[in-house]
Amino acid sequence: MALRRLASLMLVALLSFAAIAGERYVAIEKRLTPEELASIGLTPEQLQRLNTVLRDAAARDTASAPTPRRDVSVSNDATPSPKQHVGLDSEAMTAKVRGRVDGWSLGTVFDLDNGQQWTVLKGTVKLNRAIDSPTVRLVPGIAGRWFLELDEDHPKARVYRSD
Repeated sequence: MALRRLASLMLVALLSFAAIAGERYVAIEKRLTPEELASIGLTPEQLQRLNTVLRDAAARDTASAPTPRRDVSVSNDATPSPKQHVGLDSEAMTAKVRGRVDGWSLGTVFDLDNGQQWTVLKGTVKLNRAIDSPTVRLVPGIAGRWFLELDEDHPKARVYRSD
C-alpha cells in the first residue's frame, strides 16, 4: 500500500513539475504538508534521493526545452484579457486560420485571425483537399500542452504558441 502511495506521489510530483516547467525546482518538502509526507513514510534518504532525481530531471528538461516563451494573452474572444501563462488556462478556444490549410507537419505555423501564431511541435496530416480559412479549436492538454483540432475526423496537432 505504501509503495502505491509513493508511486502516486511521484506521479503527482512529476506532473506538478511539468506544469511549472521553466521555473526553478522546488523540493518535495515545500510542495507537500508534513502530514502528506508522513503518510507516505519515506525515509530521509529516500526523500533526498527523490528530490535529487526530480532536480536532475528538471535540469534535463530545461536544457532540452525550446526557447522560453514570454507571458502572452490568451483569450476566447477578441476582447483583451489579463496576462496568463499559455498552457495553464483551462479553456479551449476557437479561431479561423488565415489562408489555406492542406495539412501540417513539424514546424508548420498557423496564423490565426485573432493575431496569434501557433507552431506544430508534433503530428503530421495531409488533407485530401485544401481548406480555405478553416475554423480550428485550440484545446489545452495536461502539463501545459496545447493541441490544434481541425475537426473530429482528423488527428490533433500538438502545438505551441510562437508569436
